[in-house]
Amino acid sequence: MRRPFPLWFALLGVLLRGATQAQEPPAPEPIRVQAAHSETWERGGTRILMASGNIYAWQGTREKPILELYCDQVVIWFTELPPAPDGAPRTRTEFYAEGNVRLYRGGPRKEYFGGNRLVFDLAGERGYIEKAKMGGTTRAGKKRIVPLYVRAEEFRIFSKDLAEGRDVSVTICEFGEPHHRVQASRVELVGEESVTRVKATSNVLYAGSVPVFYVPYAEATEDDTYLIKDIRVGNSNRMGTFGLFTWGEDIGNWGKWRLHTDYRSKRGPATGGDIEYKSVDPFGNPYSGRLSTYYARDHGEDFDKTEPPENRWRIHERHRHEFPEDLRLDLEVSRIRDRNFLREYFEREDKEDKEQETYAFLRKRYDNHLAWALVRPRVNEWQTQTEYLPQLGASTIAEPVLDENPILENLLYTQETDGGFVRREFDERLEGLPGEAFDPYQSFRIDTQHRLDYPFQISWVRLTPFAEGRYTQYDRVLSGETKDRWAAGAGSRLSANLWRVYDGVESSLFDLHRLQHIVSPEIRYENLIDSSLDRERLLFFDEVETLSPVQEFRFRVTNRLKTRRFPEPGEDGDAARPAGPELSELARIEEAFAQARPGTVEEFLFLRTDLTYFPDPEDVDKENPWGIADYDFRLRPRRWLTVTSKFEWDFETDSVRSASGGVSASGRVPWGRSRLVKPDWQAFAGLRHIQDNSLVAITQLEYDISPKWSVLVSNQYDFNNDSNLEARLTVRRTFHEFVVDFNLERDEGEDETSFTVALSTTAIEQKIPESVARTYEPDFNFFRPSFKREE
Repeated sequence: MRRPFPLWFALLGVLLRGATQAQEPPAPEPIRVQAAHSETWERGGTRILMASGNIYAWQGTREKPILELYCDQVVIWFTELPPAPDGAPRTRTEFYAEGNVRLYRGGPRKEYFGGNRLVFDLAGERGYIEKAKMGGTTRAGKKRIVPLYVRAEEFRIFSKDLAEGRDVSVTICEFGEPHHRVQASRVELVGEESVTRVKATSNVLYAGSVPVFYVPYAEATEDDTYLIKDIRVGNSNRMGTFGLFTWGEDIGNWGKWRLHTDYRSKRGPATGGDIEYKSVDPFGNPYSGRLSTYYARDHGEDFDKTEPPENRWRIHERHRHEFPEDLRLDLEVSRIRDRNFLREYFEREDKEDKEQETYAFLRKRYDNHLAWALVRPRVNEWQTQTEYLPQLGASTIAEPVLDENPILENLLYTQETDGGFVRREFDERLEGLPGEAFDPYQSFRIDTQHRLDYPFQISWVRLTPFAEGRYTQYDRVLSGETKDRWAAGAGSRLSANLWRVYDGVESSLFDLHRLQHIVSPEIRYENLIDSSLDRERLLFFDEVETLSPVQEFRFRVTNRLKTRRFPEPGEDGDAARPAGPELSELARIEEAFAQARPGTVEEFLFLRTDLTYFPDPEDVDKENPWGIADYDFRLRPRRWLTVTSKFEWDFETDSVRSASGGVSASGRVPWGRSRLVKPDWQAFAGLRHIQDNSLVAITQLEYDISPKWSVLVSNQYDFNNDSNLEARLTVRRTFHEFVVDFNLERDEGEDETSFTVALSTTAIEQKIPESVARTYEPDFNFFRPSFKREE
């Protein structure tokens, strides 16, 4: 059986290799001894030191010793050897120690070994330990540091590359009676270049004092980790009793692989594999990506009471390759067997991630110029999507037209041009309906838009007038003819950044120490003067076809209050990022405030209000000239407390279009185990309203009850429908090398109740994850969202 107990024995190899190699002093440092009684004499060229009673011996300086020895009695032999080839003196040091022997290496007692009796030759790197005890810390995988404790009836060290132990017990549990340990009758450690291979026979895994697993032989190195990464078992009324298992390992420095072996009693068996990678090609060009596959043999029923195909699967690949001269290639392939597959097996991805798409995108950047090529076919018949087969484009951003002319040096030119074959494909169910409304259509389209901006300063106000023109040609419009479209527009943007610093502001209640107020008003006027072709006559492909004559004003005022704060006890002191667009002028204002005094600059308050006005409301099919008024509000009165609110008012209906708000808080408890990773408790309470749809109350609390136990409680309640949307209770038990989650969840939208027990070896420092029968939700927003969103 391959590596049944890889981690314990692998870490033992790390500790023993370090312990044996560290004993040869890097320099002829003398050994000093402090004891209640000592005497010394010489015999045949060897100086002998014998000491007893509360012995402390060290090599190196007292502040930073190379070696430390504690015991009750010790005999040390110092034998002079012939000088080294460079003339340096050499001494052979051997010692015999007994009585609660502890030998520390490498400074502040990070690693030690000892026992009842110890015999060791520092120069020959040989030794014997009776009733051996070893301890320290070492790495588990690439990132985590874990404790390590070893006991053995006896341990013999033959050289720095060979050691042997008898009746060896290995654990990473810190308790006197460990939760788990591995007991081996014989362990051999063999040095192989930069690693140590551990060979163990007659291995028994104990849970407490109960033997639970036996393997006659095992091998491992310190690079090995758990092969099993995640286990989830439970029951769901829709999925039945399920067991979901994830296996995997790292592939050197190149990446990692994961294998999923799953079974759901109401659906059937399933399996899949993921490979995530990041490296450089033979020419030194970096690349990265992820390949994910999943297959299910399904004999159940979907959420919409339909019978799914028996064989269901998906393939998803994302790849990015960087080439010299700022050339980049992005690839994505998403092939899914049927329309309900993601909803059934990857629910979060289906509801929250970007649309599934297949494309190849090649772009070349040079300063503020960009050229690109895009190919995006539709490969899933159940999607309604626009294909680009292909599309070529180029753009220029804010290019000075006459940079040597003192009057026109601020005149900036921006353009974007693309052209190619576009085709609109509809869901296969829609294409089967009577009539031609959902039949596929296509056209060759060229679209180019050009814009001139002339920003200049008038006192403290910045004015940016602009004019733009656009030309689009179609080889087919709704009537079947070849048409072109001309459009022209103009407008202006008026903006300013006003600020003031209040040095005398001090408040212990709101943790305010000096205050900076920044006000950024903005008025924007846009007028698409004319379009030679009405959009109702066009075939719709994407946002290019939404162009229509319209005149509008946009009013925006942004208020920011920034203050200086110092980390509270137990906090890491990370600063909040400034929100909103970062203008160069605004960045200079904030930098001046940040450098004025010590401390961390944080955003205390952010308030942005927006309002749209249409002089001719008929252009947008409205009767009221006012559009949508909205505001975005954030207040952080303390580091651990944040209040947020968003609101939209529709003047057309004189009603609230949407509104949301909430309070989030977090903090520490005295027994917190991961202060640099996450707070020890986090809470949120809020409301979300959508017009004519829902009014939902959302609450969530995640709390560390103790260093070993934590709990998460969350609930969503819809007042409009007087029902719970989703309720969840998760209890987490943290062990040294894995975590176990007990999860109870009710999802009204899916009409599903589930109970899950999840064991993970990779989530020690992570938040409590979602834990239901649908799982394996990788980040499919891997590089960027879709290129063009359909309306």
